[in-house]
Amino acid sequence: MDERRSTVTPNLYDSGRRLEWSELLRRSLWFGILTALGQIALVLFARAFTRRLIHITNDIVWVGPVANVALYTILGVILYALTRRAPRPTASALVSGVFLFTGVIGVLLQVPGLHPYAAFALAAGLSVEGGRQSSRHADALAGLVRTTLPWLAALSLALAAGYPAWKAVSARAWEAAPTAAPAGAPNVLLIVLDTVRASSLDLYGATRATAPRLRTFAQSGVVFDNALSTAPWTLPSHASIFTGRLPKDVSADWQTPLDRQHATLADVLRSRGYATVANVANLLYATTPTGLNRGFTRYWDFPVALPTFMQQSWLVRPVVAQVRSSLDETDMMVRKSGAEVTDTFLAWVGHRPQRPFFAFLNYFDAHAPYVPPPPYDTMFGKGGPMPDVLRRRQWSPDEIQRSLDAYEGSIAFVDTQLGRLFDELKRQGVLENTIVIVTSDHGEQFGEHGLFDHANSLYRAVLHVPLVISYPGTVPAGLRVEAPVSLVDLASTVLDLTGTADGAPAPLPGRTLASHWGGTPSATGTPVFAEVSKGINTAPWLPVSRGRMTSVLMNGWHYVRNGDGTEELYDFAHDPAEAENRATDTSVAGALEAARAAVATTLARP
Repeated sequence: MDERRSTVTPNLYDSGRRLEWSELLRRSLWFGILTALGQIALVLFARAFTRRLIHITNDIVWVGPVANVALYTILGVILYALTRRAPRPTASALVSGVFLFTGVIGVLLQVPGLHPYAAFALAAGLSVEGGRQSSRHADALAGLVRTTLPWLAALSLALAAGYPAWKAVSARAWEAAPTAAPAGAPNVLLIVLDTVRASSLDLYGATRATAPRLRTFAQSGVVFDNALSTAPWTLPSHASIFTGRLPKDVSADWQTPLDRQHATLADVLRSRGYATVANVANLLYATTPTGLNRGFTRYWDFPVALPTFMQQSWLVRPVVAQVRSSLDETDMMVRKSGAEVTDTFLAWVGHRPQRPFFAFLNYFDAHAPYVPPPPYDTMFGKGGPMPDVLRRRQWSPDEIQRSLDAYEGSIAFVDTQLGRLFDELKRQGVLENTIVIVTSDHGEQFGEHGLFDHANSLYRAVLHVPLVISYPGTVPAGLRVEAPVSLVDLASTVLDLTGTADGAPAPLPGRTLASHWGGTPSATGTPVFAEVSKGINTAPWLPVSRGRMTSVLMNGWHYVRNGDGTEELYDFAHDPAEAENRATDTSVAGALEAARAAVATTLARP
């Protein structure tokens, strides 16, 4: 009898057939790459057609596939162990169902307004049906995966290699091009100590030596005793620093990035031949997606590290968020160490191009949760675990003090990074021709008015920030300016000091702070404004929950208008804790009326 090879297709439902490991691995890779490419497409679409702030790095083009492939491979290993003895239809249904649920839930949880329970129900329904179809058409699915996987992998690899290469090549090309900067133009180094309030610095009278290196450096320049931020949180404050505009005049807010309507300081300096670089440690509201990167040739934000991979994958992010919440470490994965910020910048300075530079450094170590490294964790207290932030309204004075100790220990750590930075720049001879500005984007609260953190009020604790400007030979050394000033004027100050104003119409609004050199101006100065939009998902007892807040410091009085229309008025010079609200005091009715008029005129919405 002749033996012939059978051409009959094997029975899919033959209980003897199993889902092989090689097929499951291909399916894992296929789902991982496909979901990553889908996420990339959705992010690009959302950024092109909405104004919504999406906290996803542009490096998603390679981070996404790596993270998702790793996740699906891990799931594949687990599922193979569970289904290796199951019939192929059953195994195929379970594998595809789990893979589909993982991909769909990651997307649905990003949809604004969709309740998590609804997202899970919808994802579960789709995964059950998808698993059923996979069971019925397992061979067809296997063929589709086998045919398309090489093409998907090639596209993913092209994106992974192409985007970083394009960034590196374009940056090198710009820095190597002939510069249009004037001969001898100074460098500019803008340092923002995120969340560092003035009152916690010995430079501003604090009894603890929290920042001795900054205090020493400040002797080389001008110290502004009453500098105020324009907003009590990162994004609008930075936007004001870069554009010279108040928060009401820019798009940067809780859910919207800084758009391209107004030029930034980096835009202007780059157009005039400067190399523009930035390194930010705040990986939530100072990253590329926020729009603060505009004008910078190099913008270092998300590090190439495991936390970045986990945070940038929509499939992994919900799990990470839940773990972080359970550990009460809601900010530990959205920051970089100040040591990394310093190291990266100094490495670049050592090989910088032959042109002046504008560098922006954001240090985030003093932001909550306060976890200074040893020995700074016990520098001002006992150290140890921090009090439960979920019950901070009931914190005892001892618990508040423990939190403040850790916060000021964090400031001390940042100060050592400033010392490292200044020492190395001095050794390289860079400081001799560099305008250095050290400030903060906002302050912090430790029980003042019953409040903690920031972004929830417009009291002095969150607005009063350090400001030091040094430029040897141009900015006088050892001068202290008492007059209130606003960070909104930093951009115009930089253009004035660099000599790039050219006498032409000012490319950025604002008043140069150089007008304070050479004398002691009036303690009243010009009005200094601040504002914050109504908070999102904020507790009802927080002031910002009641609506948009505005404030002005003028004629020695700090006026605050709350979202519900209530008013507060504080003697800025004689009541630094803002403990006595004088808004109903008829003896200062003139100051109240003047403040009302100033706010109505300047901060009125168009």
